[in-house]
Amino acid sequence: MTWEAPKPWKSALFCSALLAMLLLSAPACDDDHPIRHGLIASFVGSGTSAAPNLVRLVGGSVNDETLTVNIALGGPTTSTDIYAFSFELVLGSSDSLEYVTGSIEPGTMLSGAGCASVIAYADQNGSRVTVGVTKVGGCSGNGSTPTEATVGSLQFRVLVASSTTIAIEGTTGDPGSPVALDSGGADITSVTFDAGNATILGTN
Repeated sequence: MTWEAPKPWKSALFCSALLAMLLLSAPACDDDHPIRHGLIASFVGSGTSAAPNLVRLVGGSVNDETLTVNIALGGPTTSTDIYAFSFELVLGSSDSLEYVTGSIEPGTMLSGAGCASVIAYADQNGSRVTVGVTKVGGCSGNGSTPTEATVGSLQFRVLVASSTTIAIEGTTGDPGSPVALDSGGADITSVTFDAGNATILGTN
């Protein structure tokens, strides 16, 4: 795909994610684990309620052992120039839960109006899944509506009958922390990320 580099980023993690987007022109085959027929996935939230400026994980649709996790941002947001998000998800065990390669999709929170596109990236390395969602092109960012909006969504597959935590790693403002960025590449400190653990269950 054609890539037009966004404005300079302050997040090294996000730079790595964007570089990987360039290198991966097609989703890889997810052959590390066979599909476990008979398992049913379910999602239990962290207990943190939706709130303005808060990013949290929300359960979505279920298809047997595969479950969609939505990355949701509560509104209205203080900033009206949100351009990108970068963070890592930490799994309690990569032996019991895996990201379904190539399943990430951008949501509707980042408006593509005036931009070339909105793209999303995710890659699993052990128990960590690096996630990036960004606008592409010479456009400004946007804010979120008063309701909770989806930044992106990705699928996870349960591999065994178990309970596995999933969480956004880090605290806003710390080095390597989850971050929202404006169209100039500056951190948006008003956007915070849920520090609690959600749980994905696999049952027979």
